Amino acid sequence: MIGVIEECRMELLPYRSVEDAYAARFLATGVIGMTEKWITESQPIPKTEMVSLITKLLTPLVPQSDAAQN
Repeated sequence: MIGVIEECRMELLPYRSVEDAYAARFLATGVIGMTEKWITESQPIPKTEMVSLITKLLTPLVPQSDAAQN
């Protein structure tokens, strides 16, 4: 799962670097961990809040032209 998320992230960038690969892995692991915690908590935050939180974390990584299209 982490590899798939990392590869999707890397496809958004025209130039790949070692730093990008480490950052993508770090963020993918964090998002998966957040989602796992959200699913397993007895009283999780609302889904819309969770989506908003993840979006805030990932938005700086997507070039503005790509973010505007989605």
